[in-house]
Amino acid sequence: MLSIRNIRSNKKVKKALLVLSGLVLFFLLGVSIVINFIITPGKLTPKILDIINSEFNTTTTIDRAELTYFSSFPNFALKLSNGTLYAKDSIANDTLLHFNTARLKLNLVGVLQKSKKAIKKIQIQEADINFSLDSMGVSNWSSLQKLPLKTSDSSGVVDKLDALYIPQITIEKSHVNYYDHSSGLQGQIDNFNLEIDPSVRRTDIDIRLKSNNDKITVYHNSLGAFTVPEISLDSKLKFSPTDTLLQIKKADLSIKDINLRSEGNIELLPQKEKIRLALKTKLTTNSLKDLMAYVPEQYLKKKGIRTRGKLLMACEINGVLSKSELPDITTDIVLNNGSVSFAGYAGEVNDIHGEIAVVVKPKEPLNSYASIKNLQIKGTGIDINGSGSIQQLLKKPIIDIDLHSALNFNTISKNFPLSESLILQGEVTSELYSNFNATDLLNFQFNEIPMKGTLSVDKFLLHSKEDSTLIEVEKIEGRAFNHAQNIKDWDALLSVKELGVHTKDIHFSIAELSSDFSPSKNTDLNSYRAQTKVHHLKFSAYDSIVAFSNKSEMAIVYFPKTDTAPPGINSILRADSLTLSQKKVFLTVLKGETEMKITQRDSVWEPSGTLYFDNIYAHAPEFLYHIQTPKQSISFINDNLSLNQTSISFGDSNMVVSGDIYNTKGLQTGDLVSASLQIASSYMDANQLIDVMAPMDNGAIVSSDNKVIIDTTSIAYKNRKRKFRLPEYFKFELYNNISRFQMGQMQLNGITGNVSVEKGLFKMKDMQFRNFVSDLDADLAFNTPKNEAANLDFKVYLSEIEMAHINEVVPVMDSLFPAVHSFQGKVDFRIKGNVELNEELKFKLKTVRGVAAMKATDIFVVNDPAFKDLANTFKFKHKQKNPIETLEMQMAFKDHGVDILPALIEIDKYKLVLGGTQQHDMSYHYHISVLKSPIPFKTGVDITGENFKDHHIKLSKAKYKYYFTDKERLQKKADSSIVNERLAILKTLDF
Repeated sequence: MLSIRNIRSNKKVKKALLVLSGLVLFFLLGVSIVINFIITPGKLTPKILDIINSEFNTTTTIDRAELTYFSSFPNFALKLSNGTLYAKDSIANDTLLHFNTARLKLNLVGVLQKSKKAIKKIQIQEADINFSLDSMGVSNWSSLQKLPLKTSDSSGVVDKLDALYIPQITIEKSHVNYYDHSSGLQGQIDNFNLEIDPSVRRTDIDIRLKSNNDKITVYHNSLGAFTVPEISLDSKLKFSPTDTLLQIKKADLSIKDINLRSEGNIELLPQKEKIRLALKTKLTTNSLKDLMAYVPEQYLKKKGIRTRGKLLMACEINGVLSKSELPDITTDIVLNNGSVSFAGYAGEVNDIHGEIAVVVKPKEPLNSYASIKNLQIKGTGIDINGSGSIQQLLKKPIIDIDLHSALNFNTISKNFPLSESLILQGEVTSELYSNFNATDLLNFQFNEIPMKGTLSVDKFLLHSKEDSTLIEVEKIEGRAFNHAQNIKDWDALLSVKELGVHTKDIHFSIAELSSDFSPSKNTDLNSYRAQTKVHHLKFSAYDSIVAFSNKSEMAIVYFPKTDTAPPGINSILRADSLTLSQKKVFLTVLKGETEMKITQRDSVWEPSGTLYFDNIYAHAPEFLYHIQTPKQSISFINDNLSLNQTSISFGDSNMVVSGDIYNTKGLQTGDLVSASLQIASSYMDANQLIDVMAPMDNGAIVSSDNKVIIDTTSIAYKNRKRKFRLPEYFKFELYNNISRFQMGQMQLNGITGNVSVEKGLFKMKDMQFRNFVSDLDADLAFNTPKNEAANLDFKVYLSEIEMAHINEVVPVMDSLFPAVHSFQGKVDFRIKGNVELNEELKFKLKTVRGVAAMKATDIFVVNDPAFKDLANTFKFKHKQKNPIETLEMQMAFKDHGVDILPALIEIDKYKLVLGGTQQHDMSYHYHISVLKSPIPFKTGVDITGENFKDHHIKLSKAKYKYYFTDKERLQKKADSSIVNERLAILKTLDF
């Protein structure tokens, strides 16, 4: 029986095994068919790339793809080789990421539906990742498409996270590059490893973020390279879009033995433009060795370093951060039992300890404070100890300090492993004790401040060849003493001999400085006097900025606050010469003296005073002319200047300026700068004025410590193009008296009147001129719109001016109406219009638009070939001077040239009407109608030519016979458009 049952059981097992084997074989066969025939890499890869490119707005390329199942069981996966991810919208088509191998775990249903959920996990190995910021601060990754979030209402609060999908991401053994084009900052991360494990639910997101890296290197040209080794990060974050709350459950950042742990909440309140913070951060290290690793090798060798000690730093931030609010911040730093020594060297810093506490409570300023307790650094050649505190940190601080230090750098250099590229010598000792209220210092109530301090620096030298730094001091001695809190006990001195600070880009030196501070002799005022003298001060920076003063002296008197008067300062600064330059821009003040008074009013310090000088030179090679101001004085109150007969010269031009300029700081900030000035000048050239105000970028000057040498050869650049534009923040009112004024080809004499400058527009209103024994009344408006040529609106009324001189006041007349040279005598001439100007302020002939008119009696036609031929044609006697009894003429300046409207001319027994067109190319077509002559009928003559030396006369009908007649019946036959245009011109010109 048993054997039969066993046999039957074995048969069932065999059947089950056969069925199971068949199912497995069928499944494997199915997988093989799916992989090799149905869902092949060739079919699957384009779908995956389409999903990646559409979701992230990128372009992705790969060399090879293969579909796997058994190596990624139980998921299908796509293995990609040698792939590159590009930013699609980038102008430069930036490479964001390049990888050797990437594996995408897939959801086949999502792949077929082309859903973003098709990719379950992304694993990238051996990748190069590039991050960069352009000059505007925009990241090369910013073109990636933003993931949409659905909102429940207009407030912007997120209702659902259905639209957000983040796959698991793992990056291994990769390299990261970073470059900021704006600041020049560069960085890289070696052996970058990152794991992002998100969990998205309907109302919140959990993210586990882990990273570890061999080292991070940051580099900048001016700072060199800085390396942080062995960095790891392990954090757990939770973000709830509904209440815009980011919860930091854990964030552990480790750098070797240094650990920084953070936790807390960050609540975003975008509608209120606020952030509510509740954060705790704690930094600990059990070894100072890791901190010492950040001392650059160019200063200290760290081989064989031995350390002891523990550092603890804790920080808490609680409260609201906004434009008007700051959170409470509490920081504690404790260093205990620290020491540093080096194998093979006798030197040791055997005692390092101290405590620092800072509490900032913006809403409780009297309860905010900072303190340093029991700070001590003691060792070979080093002895520093001190304590201090600042109570009421944010309001009327009370400062208590007790600090003592002695540093022997000769001893330090011999007993510590300094770098071979570093030379360190000299001795520095100092002590400072004081306990005072900062308000007493601001109110200059020095007798309320107990003080004991000394400073001694002897033959100090720091020379770092690695970063081209040199600091050397022959001697510094200083002391300050006020023990009894009595004004008579105050005594302070400072003397410096041969001080120099030199870096790669900055050089500063003083041959000698001496300063003393003591009560004024007039002790009834409880005032204090500081006297400072400086010899041979030199400063230069970045091969472009230079300052030099041979000998200067400053005297300052401090007046403490009293019950009836605010605190104040009176000062006098004298310098035999002061030179400032940037690149080749140059300013020198010879024998300058400044008297200045500074008074506090409503917590604001207001300076006022007067600047005296023998001469000021200002020049830059890109200017055609230097500016020179001889012995004068300039007064100021705050940033308002008062000029009194201040002489300024540049090129051939000169002016004497009096008046006030307000808010001169606007020259830098772009705020409104206003002025009311009187200007007198014997000669002013508008081109030279613009050359000063609108510089070119070329030229050279030569300067030395004791004299100014101006390179006058820069005049050779006179024909260089430039564009002058008045700043829109100028609002000037100028009252002028200019003897001679040159603007391009325009010459004006005896100018009086007002000029206004506002919103980039220069207006000369109701100006009076005296040109060539002629009265001239003019309005000029000079405008320089952005991206357009400068233009001039003009209105010029001339009375009793010689015809030959009209062109010197209105230069375009020479080209637009050359016939003006054929007349002799005085006329009344008026013109009004607009014209564009070139870089030399000359009129662009083809842009003149406007009208003109003239009236004259008893003038002459002289030496005109066309008139001579015309006289022969009409058989009247030609003379050297042919008198014209009356002349009234109107002109319209248009795009093709000038239209001369019919004008009545009476010569001898003839009554003629002249009209026609003068083209820009100097060709012309005039018509003369003969209304009255010895010939008993009316006729006409057409005169054409390419210029006035080449003319052709042809008889024709009288075109203008109806314009100047007393018969109303004939007047109606005249062209009404011409009649109306003549009347409109006269009305426009008030003629």
